[in-house]
Amino acid sequence: MRFVFGDHVLDAGRRELSRGGFAIALEPQVFDLLLYLLRNRERMVSKDDVLDSVWHGRIVSESSLTSRINAARKAVGDSGEAQSVIRTVPRKGFRFVAEVREEAVGPLPVPELPPIPASPFAAPVDKPLLLPEMPSIAVLPFNNLSGNPEQDYFGDGLVEDITTALSRLRWLFVIARNSAFTYKGRAVDIRQVGRELGVRYVLEGSVRTAGGRIRVTGQLIEAESGKHIWAERYDRAMDDIFALQDEITQRVVATIEPSIYAEEGYRAQLHIERPAAWGLVMRALSLINRLHRTEAHAAMKLLMQAVEIDPANARAHALIAWAYLIGGQCGWYVDAELTEPSARHAQAAMRLDPDEAWSRMAYAFWLSSVFRHSEALALARQMVEAAPSFALGRGMFAWMLTRAGFFDEAVLQAEHTQRLSPVGTYAGFYSWIHGFTLMGAKRFEESSEAYWRSLAEFPDWSGALNGLISVNGHLGQVERIQPLIARLRIVAPHYSIAMLRKRLTGHAHTEIMIEGLIKCGLPE
Repeated sequence: MRFVFGDHVLDAGRRELSRGGFAIALEPQVFDLLLYLLRNRERMVSKDDVLDSVWHGRIVSESSLTSRINAARKAVGDSGEAQSVIRTVPRKGFRFVAEVREEAVGPLPVPELPPIPASPFAAPVDKPLLLPEMPSIAVLPFNNLSGNPEQDYFGDGLVEDITTALSRLRWLFVIARNSAFTYKGRAVDIRQVGRELGVRYVLEGSVRTAGGRIRVTGQLIEAESGKHIWAERYDRAMDDIFALQDEITQRVVATIEPSIYAEEGYRAQLHIERPAAWGLVMRALSLINRLHRTEAHAAMKLLMQAVEIDPANARAHALIAWAYLIGGQCGWYVDAELTEPSARHAQAAMRLDPDEAWSRMAYAFWLSSVFRHSEALALARQMVEAAPSFALGRGMFAWMLTRAGFFDEAVLQAEHTQRLSPVGTYAGFYSWIHGFTLMGAKRFEESSEAYWRSLAEFPDWSGALNGLISVNGHLGQVERIQPLIARLRIVAPHYSIAMLRKRLTGHAHTEIMIEGLIKCGLPE
């Protein structure tokens, strides 16, 4: 069901509020409150009604309720003074008073998009990746032996934490989680995995949960020979999973390079106390990794639940901030609706755990988005030095360098990112970052090739389209990309040079991008 009021549309099925065709960033609890008021607009609802339906009877302070009501008003263009949409009746309750039209939602119309022309570049030839000089490892998804697919998140989260902990070691080259997870659910030859990912070692394992206990097996394998270097089984109570994660990580590190392990005195440090919140964050991360609008909104709901359970969960706050900022880049949210929540959650993540790589990445990218480039780069450099195998963080560092005008360094960082994550969900995203950095460096032919690879993964992302259009404008290939211009006008009908100038003024690459778009005849 859709509720239409003024120029706003609330789609209950898609859990989306939009204004004038643009999605409005909305915290899930505020959405639930707004939906409840809409469905009960024929009557006044009391404070107790709201608490029972939205907070499910939990005790909530008066200030928290007022904050959510104010957020709902702001989202629909209302205020506490006007109360033209949501009215407060003193000592009685609330009522949705704007005129509303209900619409049944049928199948969404599929726009007739022009086909994407074939890339003028030859398909890349698969070549075995050279082994890095340093020890290198890929942590494959652990098999879920519990017989319940709902428990996948548990093993996935364990692998995520092990990968993150190993990535902190400067002497160890760690393949990004998203590349490793392309092997999930597949029977694989470890030798082939080693060749495809270019690593010396592979860690694989399995997880079984039953009766409040968890059993984890792990095997470290030398990829070229298939030789098992180390294998172990751990049987623990579920409330001891973080100690278990720490133990497995230390054993792997000690096996790969005992002397360096001793020298580094490595101990994985985790500051997570609430497994329920941790599980929600791990589920959300798997959704965000898909870089699709629907999954991103579902992930946001999980993350908001996580911070309600554990307000001190820095990773959850960092993911919320990053999801808002990336959602803005993808056109899923109106810019004006992103400023406050992205800043608030990025700052919360840094306050709660300033050493967490995700905290540093989210806060640095927010600083970059508000044109505080020097601060952003200083923090991002700390991040990549502390976690050199954190592929997404390094990719975002390349993005920030381009915004700040350090184009040649940005290209190098983007290439390093692609080596850390050569395949997987983010491969197309990293191709876009590579194309973006090459555009800044005015290496337009190479940029075009990278953008074409990205477009194969994200055919309807305006960022991939306008980047490719711009560099082809610089190359004088205007006719080649006419179908892409037509496609851009459908997927981003409000797109214009003026809008782009307003959004990007203060970034070093802006004039380069705009010049190429103007050469292709995009409207001012």
